[in-house]
Amino acid sequence: MVPRYLLLSLGLLLSSTPIALAQGIAWRTDYRTARQESREKGLPLIVDFGTENCFWCRKLETTTFRDPGIVAILRDEFVPLRIDADRDANLTQLLRIQSFPTLVLAAPDGKILAFIEGYLEPEKLLPHLRAASATVLATPEWMTRDFEAAS
Repeated sequence: MVPRYLLLSLGLLLSSTPIALAQGIAWRTDYRTARQESREKGLPLIVDFGTENCFWCRKLETTTFRDPGIVAILRDEFVPLRIDADRDANLTQLLRIQSFPTLVLAAPDGKILAFIEGYLEPEKLLPHLRAASATVLATPEWMTRDFEAAS
């Protein structure tokens, strides 16, 4: 029989490992910080606009955003940002977001790549994510640097 304290220690150790942490999406909540991170890392931004009492927003969170394929691509190839539209009404209005959930995919320079309104199942969201990622990540760093220097 294994002592209880050993089991608790093992549980704490496992709960803090990268495998356990990788199971979810590390949503950012500050727009400016997320934009800066997107620019610095050269990764596209996904902005999830929702409200606290939105049924479809909760469904997106409990199904699509728990799918291992979606979690992996958002963790590795995006800077994920979650915006509560009720609390950040200015940003919501500036982007003319009127229905929830709405996902906005943006390049590191802030250029909007796509608006996706409503709930999507993982297999329907994945092609949008891959397209946005390919658009941003397909340009080699040297090409971007040379273009910026020429501009």
